[in-house]
Amino acid sequence: MAIFACELAIILAAIVAYNDLDVADTQPSSAVADDTVALSIWDEAQQLEDLYQRCTVILGDECEDEIYDLIFRNDSFVIISHKYMELIVSKNCCGKVDNMGRRCHDHMVNMIAQTTGFFTHLSPTLPRSSQVWGLCSLNAS
Repeated sequence: MAIFACELAIILAAIVAYNDLDVADTQPSSAVADDTVALSIWDEAQQLEDLYQRCTVILGDECEDEIYDLIFRNDSFVIISHKYMELIVSKNCCGKVDNMGRRCHDHMVNMIAQTTGFFTHLSPTLPRSSQVWGLCSLNAS
């Protein structure tokens, strides 16, 4: 999972950096500007990869699997009654989610969600991400 996550981070960071460019940024007026744009894209991609790596280290492999299974899998809810569904998150992993912070949590969810396999399932994914964050931040306080 860690190797896949690293490869995913590199690819998605480059995609995110590329998508954030303005058309004016892609048409520099000199060769020096070409180097500057290339460096800024690389720097931004590197910063995103570094953030992803820091977040992954805090969460750990076991909790990464648990948390992101809850967010991205359709069967991650436990039905308590016909009106009420609850997410099940271990106390240990909830604590790690809270420790890594909302920025890391959102960043990791967004990077994973931008991959082809998950992109078409964003409707249930983003609310689940917020539910996991809310549940874990409440349990930590």
